[in-house]
This record gives sequence, C-alpha cells and structure tokens, in this order.
Amino acid sequence: MIHRKTVSLLFVCTLIMVTSAVAADNPRPLLRFPDIHGDTVAFVHAEDIWTAPAVGGPALRLTDDEGEDRHPRFSPDGSMLAFTSEAGGNADVWVMHSDGSNP
Repeated sequence: MIHRKTVSLLFVCTLIMVTSAVAADNPRPLLRFPDIHGDTVAFVHAEDIWTAPAVGGPALRLTDDEGEDRHPRFSPDGSMLAFTSEAGGNADVWVMHSDGSNP
C-alpha cells in the first residue's frame, strides 16, 4: 500500500509540472528599460516603446515597426522621448514627441 506522504508528494510534483508547462506556454509580459518623468513611465515590451501612468492604467503603444526599439529616455522637460531603434537595419538613435508623434 502506498503511503499517504508518497501520494501527497506525487500530487505536488504533478501540480508543479502542470503549472510549469502552462507558464511556459503563457509567459508573463516582460517590461524592460523603464524611464519615468512626472507621472508617466516609458518602457519596452515586445521590442516596441510604450508609455503608461506610473500609478497604473492603460498603456499606449508608441512604436510599431519591424526593428527592435529599446532604451526610451525622456527629455528633461518630458516633451520628447529618445530611443534606440533598428528599424532601418542599424541601431540608430531616434527622437519623437512623448505622445509618439513625429519620430
């Protein structure tokens, strides 16, 4: 007869394996390279630049191109964002308004 502890251990191991498999299929979003100005955070997700309220709320996608966009940085007055983009094939510095206009 199987011990109760053995059954419990098998159950826990099975639960961990199932949870790990589900997590691998549905990874949580990775938000990288944050910068903050006032109450707005700029960050990278899925190789595009996004902004969102620092206290939480909906995010606004500012870039959507084939290249990898990274390292957003607000200008001192917060009106502009500089970032690195490989949209043209090379890593270049781009500047746009903090609302995503005029890259």
